[in-house]
Amino acid sequence: MKRWLCLVGVIALMLCGAGLAETPEAGYSTPGEDPFAAEVPATVAGEDPFAVEAEALTTAAPANLDADAGRELSRWFGGDIAQAAAEIGGLTHESSDEFADSYLGDGLALHGNGGVVTFVDLRPENLTDTLCGIQNGMTRADVQSLMTGCPLMWDYEEELCWLIRADAQDELRDEILVVFFDEDARVAGAWYRVAGV
Repeated sequence: MKRWLCLVGVIALMLCGAGLAETPEAGYSTPGEDPFAAEVPATVAGEDPFAVEAEALTTAAPANLDADAGRELSRWFGGDIAQAAAEIGGLTHESSDEFADSYLGDGLALHGNGGVVTFVDLRPENLTDTLCGIQNGMTRADVQSLMTGCPLMWDYEEELCWLIRADAQDELRDEILVVFFDEDARVAGAWYRVAGV
């Protein structure tokens, strides 16, 4: 009798384990999966210019990203800046003391050094694109709800900042999202950038 009970218990555990191994439904990420990772272009296929050992990065991504909200600008962060500008189209190149490469358009800008995008600027007049799911005109409450799960770095009336990806070896390479608000507490621009910029 004890053997039957033991056998039934083993079978029950196997069935439970099989249920846990199911693939998650489309649109949902598995624990530890970075929803932005598949969208970030690399300079060479399979190579990330900001790559460090996997243990060095701690990632917190905003929940509930709306995939149909428009062009997501964060996907070009960390990639080749000239290639990103070509994909977006309509951007003008400039150089400055702060950034060797800046590609500017009516509603957005890409900045970087060494040929890599390290700063994405969603400008207030851009009403179609998103940055980490944030879109101009959103309410402050909607933004805070969207960013649930990301560590808040600062909270001012005119701006909020979240840590998107921490670099355990160099906090100046942390990736942050700064969101600006107008007098009506609606989004009026956002930056996705390296903390040390």
